[in-house]
Amino acid sequence: MRRGTASHLHLLRPGKAGETVGFGGGHTVSDLSASGPYLDDLFLQVLELDPADRSAAVIALCEGDEELEAELRALLEADTPEPGSTKPGRLAAGQPLDRYRLFKKLGRGASASVWQAWDTHLRTWTALKVLKPSLVATRQDALDVVLHEARAASQIISDHVVRVREAGRLDDGTCFVDMQLCAEYRPDASGQEELVVGHPLSDEVGALEPLEAARVMAEAARGVDAAHRVGVLHRDLKPANLLVQPVSRRVLVTDFGLALAQVAPAAGPGNRGTETVSVACDGPAGRVVGTPAWMAPEQARGEPPTRASDVYGLGATLYTMLTGAPPYRPREPKGMGGTMDVLLQVRGGPPPPLEGPTRLVRIVERAMAREPARRYPTAGALAADLERFVGGFPTSNDGPRPMLRMVLAARRNKETAATLAILAVALAVFAGFVQQLELRRQSLMLEVEAAEAHRVEAVAAEAAAVAAQRSAEAERLNAETARADAEAEADHARRVQQSAERQKAAAERARQAAEAGQSAAEQLAASELRARQDAEQEKALAHAARLDTQQRLEGLATQLAEAEAGRARAEAQVQAADTVRRELEQRLSDEVGLRIGAETARAIAENERDVARAELAARAAAERAEAVEAAETTPPSGGVP
Repeated sequence: MRRGTASHLHLLRPGKAGETVGFGGGHTVSDLSASGPYLDDLFLQVLELDPADRSAAVIALCEGDEELEAELRALLEADTPEPGSTKPGRLAAGQPLDRYRLFKKLGRGASASVWQAWDTHLRTWTALKVLKPSLVATRQDALDVVLHEARAASQIISDHVVRVREAGRLDDGTCFVDMQLCAEYRPDASGQEELVVGHPLSDEVGALEPLEAARVMAEAARGVDAAHRVGVLHRDLKPANLLVQPVSRRVLVTDFGLALAQVAPAAGPGNRGTETVSVACDGPAGRVVGTPAWMAPEQARGEPPTRASDVYGLGATLYTMLTGAPPYRPREPKGMGGTMDVLLQVRGGPPPPLEGPTRLVRIVERAMAREPARRYPTAGALAADLERFVGGFPTSNDGPRPMLRMVLAARRNKETAATLAILAVALAVFAGFVQQLELRRQSLMLEVEAAEAHRVEAVAAEAAAVAAQRSAEAERLNAETARADAEAEADHARRVQQSAERQKAAAERARQAAEAGQSAAEQLAASELRARQDAEQEKALAHAARLDTQQRLEGLATQLAEAEAGRARAEAQVQAADTVRRELEQRLSDEVGLRIGAETARAIAENERDVARAELAARAAAERAEAVEAAETTPPSGGVP
């Protein structure tokens, strides 16, 4: 047996034989034996040895504790038959018991041992539970109680309950219970079918994943619910009383109704709290029966067990499978009073908080509620919630949580969810692509607008250039007109100059004529001087007009060259604007084509999404229809067919 540790707990005061120990709340506990710590473990260890080696083993195991050694020897003597006694002796493999032949010991407890046996009448394997002769000898009504509960347990119809086939007393006085053997056939290494016996769930404590633990306990709860429907309470649910099939891993509940006060051993200060015990108290039931570590609080207070007590036991067993340890453990594993310590802890308050999947923790906490009214109303309701948790459906504790229901539905329908996720991603990518196209279209539109603005500016520049060209042409015409005027003025000046020269020649002739006559000469000289002065003035004016005309002609030529250059630049800008406009129109046409293709692809994606939604709705409708059909075809739960 594995022993849990509880180094943070403290030790209760050891009890003595016949002493009454306070149990809190006005209750008391009596009928304690003086058993030492782990006495049952030591007894089982020594019992497996040969009789010749037992004495040395007792001395070594007791480590000088005389009281413990004396008690252990007394137990060994009580278990060993006296020579010539008619009482059945120690059972052994191969030994025949009436119509049964023992093959292999499957387990041993304080009140009985369980064997894999061969039924020679039916020629089949069976699990044979044989009560200790000393127990039957001291409890005259033990057989009647076992028969009564075996008859009740045999009424249970469930694939998750070990069926009781027969119970009674053999010719040699051995009391037995013939039960279904938890075993299955599977091929061995050579391909031959071999019978493999299952194992108790206690062998897998702490080794199961939460989903597997929930599945196992859902099957156990179904078996307990089937027993409750025929009025049978288990009273002692724990991992050791749940068997697992070796191949199918189907769970079977065993020991229904057999953990009774009449056959369970009395608790002593050495019991650890993980063994089935019977403790007398002044509670309503008068006696506490069961295993304290998995016992419901009201059962620990001495109240009669109910269906709610078994629901608590199922929750405590699931707690053990998830944590690897029972909900309550002795504060001092090697000290005295383990059973009483655990019973007081059960009565005192809840166990340490459970860690694990939140939804599964809520199921365990509800099943292990301190008040019976707050637990699941039936073991079937607990099984239903566990099955919903395993199947990925909302439980009765989840409430209306749409997001959780969507997540669970996605986990149940992974292919549809994956398809929808792919469609969603595709739509997101497509939307992103469309958004990129829209952004690109907007960018191109901005570029088109900018190009249009440049074109307008170029047209304006072209108009300005044409206007400048026209102004330059007008200025050129004006310059040509001014040049013609200047040339006319120059001709006039030349004519004036020629006239002056002719006058000068005339004056010369007059001077010459004047020489002929002094008076006439002086007059002519004065007239010549005046004419010469006038001619000089006219010549200066003509020269100034000529210079001015030349300057004006040079300015007009410069303006005409600048106008020609501006006109060339304007024509180049107009050509560049036309080229940009043609490119932008081409890009806009391409973007419009891409946008039409994108709109078509989006319409196709939306159509596929609608088809997927319709398929999902049809599947959900089909599931609801199947659930309704299953509910209509399920027989009423009030009776046994």
